[in-house]
Amino acid sequence: MKITHLAAAAALAVLAPAAAFGQAAPAPAAAPAPPPAVQRQKLVEQMFPPDKYATFIYMVSVAPGGVVGLHTHPGIEMGYTLDGEAVLSVDGQPDLIMKAGVPYSVPPGVPHSAKNTGTSTIKIVATFVVEKDKPLATPVSR
Repeated sequence: MKITHLAAAAALAVLAPAAAFGQAAPAPAAAPAPPPAVQRQKLVEQMFPPDKYATFIYMVSVAPGGVVGLHTHPGIEMGYTLDGEAVLSVDGQPDLIMKAGVPYSVPPGVPHSAKNTGTSTIKIVATFVVEKDKPLATPVSR
């Protein structure tokens, strides 16, 4: 019984000052959000050919189990796998097992997705030559 009274007194000691000033009791700190499974870092951006296209080079990292959802680009995507392992699924093509040293290419406008199937982060250097003034990627829902 005394322990219950002590716990209640301790709670009042913490909450009463905040209530006296019309403030809510402090909320417990939220846990930090985990990093996203897919991270993209733009390395280069160049308007070339300058009238119609933009060229981008990205470093793409996908955590183990991470998925790059189904999407398209308004131009070609070409890349090179630096490290890790994933499966690249491109409509109309057999799945590609991506490992260190494996290049890939995705034609303009073709839906594709990828999943990291390995135990480490996959790292890819991806180059895009896309129509200027259009979004780099557009999600596809099925």
